[in-house]
Amino acid sequence: MISFLILRYQVVLRVFKTRYFQQIARKIGILDAALCKSVDEMTDGLHDGDLGRHIFKKRIGIGGRGKRSDARTILATNLGSLWFFSYAFKKNVRADISHTELVALQEPAEMLLDSTAVSNGSLEEICNDDKNQAEK
Repeated sequence: MISFLILRYQVVLRVFKTRYFQQIARKIGILDAALCKSVDEMTDGLHDGDLGRHIFKKRIGIGGRGKRSDARTILATNLGSLWFFSYAFKKNVRADISHTELVALQEPAEMLLDSTAVSNGSLEEICNDDKNQAEK
C-alpha cells in the first residue's frame, strides 16, 4: 500500500484597495468585511469571471442582501497572496465593463502585482491574515 503525504502550506493573503476603489466603495456601500469574504471565496475558486491578465470579476452583496443584483468588483490578483480591488459598480447602473476599460485596467494590474507597488502608499490594506492572527 502506497501512502501519500500531503503537505498543506498556508499562504498569507494581503488584500488592498486602491484610492479610486475606496471612493467608489464608499458611495456604493461596500464594506471591507464583504471584500475579505469575497477573497476567501475566490481562494476556493468562486469568482464570476477571469477577464484575463490577472483581472477577475466578483459579485459582492451590499447590506445583507444577496449578491445577484448588488455590486460587481474588478480586482487584480495572482490568485495567491496578493489581491487588489481596483473598480466597482452597481449591477443596476451597468451590466459590465467595456473592452476599453478592461484594457485600461490590465496594465496597472501587472504593476500592482509587482511587490514594490505594495509599499508606495497609494493602497490601503484591508485584511491581512498575518494581522488577523496577531489580533486573535
